[in-house]
Amino acid sequence: MSKRKYYLSEFSVNLFTSNWLLIPADQVTSGGEMRPAEKVIADNSHIYLICRRPALRFDAGTFQYQDSVASGDLIYSISGTEYRAPFQIQFPLLDDASRATLSPYPHREIRSYNAEDEIVRYLPASALSITEGMHRNRPELANLEVLYIGQAFAGGNRSAFERLQSHSTLQKILAEAAYESPESETFVATFQYEPYRVMTLFDGKAKEVIADERDIGRFYSIMDRPLKKSQQVSLAEAALIRYFEPRYNTIYKANFPSSKQ
Repeated sequence: MSKRKYYLSEFSVNLFTSNWLLIPADQVTSGGEMRPAEKVIADNSHIYLICRRPALRFDAGTFQYQDSVASGDLIYSISGTEYRAPFQIQFPLLDDASRATLSPYPHREIRSYNAEDEIVRYLPASALSITEGMHRNRPELANLEVLYIGQAFAGGNRSAFERLQSHSTLQKILAEAAYESPESETFVATFQYEPYRVMTLFDGKAKEVIADERDIGRFYSIMDRPLKKSQQVSLAEAALIRYFEPRYNTIYKANFPSSKQ
């Protein structure tokens, strides 16, 4: 059997992100509106990940609200073991709000109400844990379990969140999570990718390689035939699936990269 000969120059595609969003799955399906800055990212995202981590809630027994300051403990559980994270934040009564309290059990939010008892503002426990940086010294809050990876690109016609509002896989994940993992909360993370870069490697010490005009021709062939946007997104999706091996994905887990793709 003859030994395979390699080219003097080798190439790889470098894909990198510029913006991202992380939103609880229940907000994705709630039909609410995003602020303009977040909507721009959502409309231009290419890849989404459905993930989960321990669900956080406020402890009603330690919660206090006084002089625009909310304090108490956040609670989360892992395999039946309860963990606590103390907090103290500014939560002023804005936009004609007259009082602030916790949402009903399981106390996932701090809410402010106006005189008509309408919700004016709310702060989810999950968002508080991120803004306060609790994940920095609590790996269990930083490590997201990736359950599914998909394309948000859709030819540029619909954003990830518009697609996910009627996505059967997301509905299946939410239904099974409620039964199998009631201690967890599901999130959707979206990522916007920048145009790819081609990384080139020349091995000056290599022996018995193809280094003649065929190598030069290969170089120009690659540079003169840029990847389409859809191809770039597909590469990012396949590479992420291969790396994370999400439970609900079926393709690319074991056969990427392949010379047939």
